[in-house]
Amino acid sequence: IADGKKEWVPVIAEFYKPFEKTLNQVKDAKRVKIAVEETDEKCPQSGHPLIIRTGRFGKFMACSGFPDCKFTKPLIEETNLICPKCGRRPGEASGPEGGKIVIKKTKKGRRFYGCSNYPNCTFAAWKLEDIKKEQPVSEVQSNA
Repeated sequence: IADGKKEWVPVIAEFYKPFEKTLNQVKDAKRVKIAVEETDEKCPQSGHPLIIRTGRFGKFMACSGFPDCKFTKPLIEETNLICPKCGRRPGEASGPEGGKIVIKKTKKGRRFYGCSNYPNCTFAAWKLEDIKKEQPVSEVQSNA
């Protein structure tokens, strides 16, 4: 097209005709409703039960009273690992309140492992193996 050997209209038509058929099939298809999961938590604003919904960026918790109540919060996935930076080790009589490792997402959607005591504890790791190396032996065996 840029060299002047082909006209742009036939080139676009060659692409668009099969694409238009596929596009019309998708437009006519029924929308699938994704089931919601119920939780035991209550909405702090309305008192309705919170449910787990799936949005375009993944799962999140929302009030079942939507659209009257628009409360949402991120869904935090927990692990059984204790935080190597602030977590209480087995056998310790006292110490700081131990944090657990949770799975979080960056602004760009990349998953990482961080402490549940954030911002008091800033521990974070990209790989689960890095955290397991720092766990006590008894803790790693119970999580395997």
